[in-house]
Amino acid sequence: MGKKSKASSRPAGQASGRKRKAGFLGFQSGEIAFIEDEMAALAAEYGLQLDGDVASHVRERSSAKKSKARRRQLPQKADTVSTKASSTPTPSSASRIRLLAATETIKSTKRKKTNEDKDALGPVDEQKLVLSLLVTVLPDTCALRACAVPGCSCVNGSRSMGFPEQQDGEDKAQDTLKFAQCLKCQHGVLQHTVTLREDADVAATLPSGGQRLLVALYQLIRLARLASSVYKSRIWTKSALDRLGLLLAHLKRQFATGGTQNGQKSAGELRQEMQLLTELQTQLRKAQQAVATGARDELPILLACICDQMYFQTYYAALVLYGRASGTVPAPDVYLKELESFTPESATQLEGFLNTELLSSDLVDALALPLASSSSQDELARERLRAVEQERENPLLTIYHARLREGIRLFYEEGVGMGGEMDVVLNGSDTTTSTTARPKNSKKKPQKKHYRREKNSTSNSKGQADEGSTSTLTEMPSYPLLAQWRNNCRDWCCHLYAYATPTREALKLLTKYGPIVEIGAGTGYWSSLLQREGVDVLAFDKCPPNVEDATANAYHGHVPPFCSVARGGPEVLGNSENDMAGRSLLLCYPPPGDAMAVRSVQLFQGDVVLHVGEWQGDTGDRRFEAELQRRFVLEQQLELPNWGNSAYALTVWRRKTKEVPAVAWRAMSCFHCGKTLADAAAECEPLRRCVICKTNAYCSTSCAQQDARAHAAEHAKRLVFLDETSSVHAFENDAYYRELKELDLDDAVVAVKSDWNALTKSSEATRDGSDSDSDEELSEDEQPAKTAGFAFNFQA
Repeated sequence: MGKKSKASSRPAGQASGRKRKAGFLGFQSGEIAFIEDEMAALAAEYGLQLDGDVASHVRERSSAKKSKARRRQLPQKADTVSTKASSTPTPSSASRIRLLAATETIKSTKRKKTNEDKDALGPVDEQKLVLSLLVTVLPDTCALRACAVPGCSCVNGSRSMGFPEQQDGEDKAQDTLKFAQCLKCQHGVLQHTVTLREDADVAATLPSGGQRLLVALYQLIRLARLASSVYKSRIWTKSALDRLGLLLAHLKRQFATGGTQNGQKSAGELRQEMQLLTELQTQLRKAQQAVATGARDELPILLACICDQMYFQTYYAALVLYGRASGTVPAPDVYLKELESFTPESATQLEGFLNTELLSSDLVDALALPLASSSSQDELARERLRAVEQERENPLLTIYHARLREGIRLFYEEGVGMGGEMDVVLNGSDTTTSTTARPKNSKKKPQKKHYRREKNSTSNSKGQADEGSTSTLTEMPSYPLLAQWRNNCRDWCCHLYAYATPTREALKLLTKYGPIVEIGAGTGYWSSLLQREGVDVLAFDKCPPNVEDATANAYHGHVPPFCSVARGGPEVLGNSENDMAGRSLLLCYPPPGDAMAVRSVQLFQGDVVLHVGEWQGDTGDRRFEAELQRRFVLEQQLELPNWGNSAYALTVWRRKTKEVPAVAWRAMSCFHCGKTLADAAAECEPLRRCVICKTNAYCSTSCAQQDARAHAAEHAKRLVFLDETSSVHAFENDAYYRELKELDLDDAVVAVKSDWNALTKSSEATRDGSDSDSDEELSEDEQPAKTAGFAFNFQA
């Protein structure tokens, strides 16, 4: 390291001026960059002074990374004439999108005020201000104590806190708690360890069970979440995880000695708490390993996923044991909104993302965000009230929006995911052409920085590419970090609420087709929202989720339903006593590979089918899609807010008659020229759909290239950023596009049988060589295995 120290003798911030292709000790440039980034992270963590050369190199890489992110991968528009189907406004011609601030919490308002006025505070006021902020973050039983900076022996804790002298405007814009420091050792608040308060109640610090236990677990998980993904303090994160480990070890000892609370708990409570203990211990080990070995850029996202997983497990236990109204653990929408109150800049970042990346108003409308549509203050106030009401009535949409804002803050603004990670995943699947190979002029080697992640992603992508084309269940490719971020929150929202997110526009559309009967209602979330709108809805499910029922629902466990969900399946549609023919049939995200959807369509004798799901994707099967198109015609379609790994929409189907015309089906047409699936097949140019978004389909390479800008915007919604050179010419590559299959529709009239047994025994229900009766013959133990990727294992 002698030459390194010689270089450090130059003035701070002055670079060496020569290109560094290899290290002085045999390191490659990528490895040196990684070491320097880690040095910078440790210096920032412990308040140490960084070498001038190292600091200069870190700043240069950060600036280049952000510049690349800003000018990145939006393909240039083709010179050819664009059709009406693909015309999208450019950012200069489109009106700027303004988001409506629906809510502004007391905490965020307080922080804004203190950031502006803390220069005028005296020492006593500064101490009170820091303590008041610590109260909002730390658990009731915890306080700050020893400084963790190497060589510092300060144990002052929070006895004397304040702010250093402001030097520039950048410091004033920082969060107050990040900026506060100990007046004794001059090290930041975030560099002091979190320990138990000396006057803390033992029963509160180490509860033996009940609601106190869940409250204590939640507060520690929340602290770890804030410390890792908001304040990015390894010291606070490690302290929170250590406290959580001590609490779990205490519970383990309690169970080992014969249970807790002197046998006052029921068997169900003990079973639920033991299951929660096992799950939290597993996640805690993952978090501790991530803190010890995680990379600086990825660590906040990775720990956010792990902490959220622990939160959802704790919330599910509270929901099952004490009900939704107990408030022992805050609901997911409250939890995520509270986390968001510590990052008030996320709304501004989302607004900038929308105006930079999304070129079409249709893409923005599909997100169902609260937008400011008026300049009048009175009208804006009314819009805020409507937005607050929508958040209260539709918590699933609130969760979606909060997750969207945080995803952009973590993945977009800081550049994680913009270094070619997704390109490596797709290039690893390339076995047909060389068009998706890494650009020759690219000097970056992502394998050096994320080689473990990309190696795993490559193997997974190869497995996906080898899957049979007859399967309708299509997994959307992604690198592990993005996949974990996508699945973590979305999976739990599916099981706690619904698999698809409703919007106000979707509910208004559904109200026009009341009364409604829903089959496969699950928790009854959609039905409950429709009932609030005054629609007469009957909800049925084969196994309604219920806390008291010993048999758990395969998709929702023991989650309490949001409305009355009766036990029943498609057979209720054939019951003439219920007058189901006068109702519209609602199928919300029917399970893939299950005969429920096709049997519902066969038994239904009404005129309108309301379908929420994907097409040739993650809902229903080919028999259902063929049966629906054979009997009904598409009348209306509406885009819904999709998670990163979903592509569902709301479609309205009316029974075929001579008077009912068909409308253009965008999902099954070329997104540029509008050519339908049947027309493309007749011209021997089958439609090919992007596997990354599972939304945009094209009939030719020319159409795909001319619609590249809108296609890139669709990817950006899902936090996917591809290099233009690797994706624009990939239309014929199965790693990027898959062919859409045209269903073989038989024009013969299919008799509708009102008797359930007659239908299930009829050969009419069998297609493509598969027998629909086989689903009924399977035992209950065999059924979940069939949809293992769709169901949720609550016992894991």
